[in-house]
Amino acid sequence: MSYNVLGPKQALTDKHAYSNFKWRKWPYRKDRILEELRAYDADVGCLQEVTPDTFVNDFAPALK
Repeated sequence: MSYNVLGPKQALTDKHAYSNFKWRKWPYRKDRILEELRAYDADVGCLQEVTPDTFVNDFAPALK
C-alpha cells in the first residue's frame, strides 16, 4: 500500500485552500489518516510526504 499523507505544514498552504482550513489541520487529519491506513490492513505500507517528527510521534506508535 502506498499513501500520500501530505505533511502537516504542506496541507496548510494556499495551494490546498480548496479544502476547509479546519480539515487541513494535523490533529483533524491524523486520526482520519490512521483510521484509513488501519482499514487497508496492508502487509507493507509506504508513506509519502511524512516528516520525521510526524513519523516518530504519530505513525510509528499508532501502527506498531
